[in-house]
Amino acid sequence: MMRRVILALLAVEFLSGGYTFGQLAPPPKSAKSGAPQPKLQVNVRQHDLGTLIEGNKVSVVWLVENRGDADLVISRTVSSCGCTVVQLADKDKTIPPGGKLELTAEFNTQNRRGDQKKNVKVHSNDLREPMLTLSFKATVAGVYNVDPSGIINLRTVVRGSTAKRAMTITPAPTYKNVEITSVAFEKQMPLTVSIEPDPKVEGGKRILFKISETAALGTIAGQGEMTLLVDDVERTRTFPLRAEVVGSVTWLPQVLDASRQVLTDGRKLPTVTVRSAEKLAFEVKNAAAGNLLDVSIEKLKGSSNRTVYSIYLSVRADAASGPFATNLVVETDSLDQPMINIPVFGIIEKKLAADPEVAILRTDGTPAGTRRRLRLTSVPSTKLEVTGATCEHPGIKVSTDPDGTPRPGHVVMLTVELTDPLAKPGASTITVTTNIPGHAQFEIPCRIESAK
Repeated sequence: MMRRVILALLAVEFLSGGYTFGQLAPPPKSAKSGAPQPKLQVNVRQHDLGTLIEGNKVSVVWLVENRGDADLVISRTVSSCGCTVVQLADKDKTIPPGGKLELTAEFNTQNRRGDQKKNVKVHSNDLREPMLTLSFKATVAGVYNVDPSGIINLRTVVRGSTAKRAMTITPAPTYKNVEITSVAFEKQMPLTVSIEPDPKVEGGKRILFKISETAALGTIAGQGEMTLLVDDVERTRTFPLRAEVVGSVTWLPQVLDASRQVLTDGRKLPTVTVRSAEKLAFEVKNAAAGNLLDVSIEKLKGSSNRTVYSIYLSVRADAASGPFATNLVVETDSLDQPMINIPVFGIIEKKLAADPEVAILRTDGTPAGTRRRLRLTSVPSTKLEVTGATCEHPGIKVSTDPDGTPRPGHVVMLTVELTDPLAKPGASTITVTTNIPGHAQFEIPCRIESAK
């Protein structure tokens, strides 16, 4: 009975137009048959530009037509690379029916070598192809070669001298000669250049870089620009350059950061090496690094004619724990650099420390207030042995974990208990007997507080 009722209701809905079985949604108004529509047409979608010379700018042109019966509107163009720029004015973005447009893109071949393929995407109101992809390919050949081709890293250069590293410019195949017409640098770069023939390549040139005598010690970095003529082809090239300007004496490290080491008394920091920048003799007369570090000097014997010293720093036995910052001051007989300052950073570890640093007990009758656990820790390289632990207050008992309790060898756990619930509030001291040099009797402050 129920099934007959449902079928009857469905029949009524169908006859009244409530259901349209087998029908598709109506098309949008703009896509109705017979409505005016634009139609974008391109004669050739991909151009082959053949072989191009690096450094030239080449125009690529596509003929775009509107073969529809409504205005074709180009909303935007997107190129796949910054070297390709589409030249399209706003007034030319609307093409009437039957109209044509020469869509032009400029391809800059600067720093582009080898096979190249670039795309330009054209977005329009053509519903059949709203995004049209145009492309071109080419092979870019250079007229010269540069070594190194990237950053010119002169590395370490003594001020007033010429760097050993040079930049070499050689003509590419089919070209014969390179002439460097100018080389310029940013104003803050204390550099001059000299140009000489490349002895290895006929027609090539070498650019030598000299650091000015007025240059400050340290790093210089910036941009250079050269103009050159390869046969009859003129080119301009920019290049990054970096150098470390030094005096007659150099050293490493420039900054001694030992903050990641565990420094305790007698522990050595990384070695500082001081050497002559060139084959010049010099002497280290003295070296000091404040009141936390001992310094020793050793003159090395090497196969080269350079003078080399190793300077060793170690933590003094009486050095206070905690972070420190000081300078390693090295005195030399060099007229150019009679004194060298090297920043030194580090953290001197405590030979023995209690955690917490103060044992606080409270007369409130609770386990948390009347019983405290302390962690006694030495440096990881030293096994900690505790042979005794007492407190001067008669109402406080101190004990260590029994032997066999699992724990690292440099850690001992102490238990501090308040045995007299009527003990008066006040300060006291726990004394622990250990095997740590300088801490045979290690004291830990202890305090009793009244219940609140």
